Amino acid sequence: MEKESEVNSDDELFSLLQSSGDHHSYFPGYDINNIVTEYSKYGIFKVKDANTELGRSKLYLEFVCTLKHLSDACTIHEYMRFLYDKDRTNMLKNVNFSRSDRFEDNAKHYEVLIHRRPYHLIGKCTLREVDGPVSMGSANSDNLSMRSVYSAVISSGILDVLPSLGYKMMKQHNVVSQVFHINYGSHNYVQVSLYRYYDLEKELFPGTLLTEIRCFGNSEIEFYKNLTNTFAKLLYKFVQF
Repeated sequence: MEKESEVNSDDELFSLLQSSGDHHSYFPGYDINNIVTEYSKYGIFKVKDANTELGRSKLYLEFVCTLKHLSDACTIHEYMRFLYDKDRTNMLKNVNFSRSDRFEDNAKHYEVLIHRRPYHLIGKCTLREVDGPVSMGSANSDNLSMRSVYSAVISSGILDVLPSLGYKMMKQHNVVSQVFHINYGSHNYVQVSLYRYYDLEKELFPGTLLTEIRCFGNSEIEFYKNLTNTFAKLLYKFVQF
């Protein structure tokens, strides 16, 4: 009897995406035939008085005012975020998960975003295929995370497909973010994002914002280190990087 050939889960997922008729490019600069490299530097903003609501904090209001002066535009996003990684406890029998990089923190993983805001994305679903650190703790010594990302808008049915291909949902949160766009359309385009995380309707870290400085491109990594560090220095009064 002829031996049945092994199936690679990533190849199977890619085939499903290619055959899907309802996905298209979402982010500016993203294309179904291209992979974009993201560089991110993370920090934490905290209100000084734990009993003060974020919107009433003078430090927060000054922080946002500073970002508005630096940026060209600000957009508000809300989405349910699902993080999928390889299921290491229940491997599918006929799927090839033998490569060692599947078991490292830098392994390929998937983010699924079900959008609630802005209005033109309500109900849409973005799949982000990420090669790079799963967590902030995976950043290098310069606190700079580098990821290769493929992004497409597809059917929310992908939430049922990923588990069947050997991926396990690791996290699920509702996320609200303010995204400040700086130098939009240029080679030194930067996004500064302020994230708030919720478990259902309850905020997980009141008075605290995960702050991300993100840039994109294929220049030398030193360029992005300098670019993110420049904005980190401008925000040192507000954020601990």
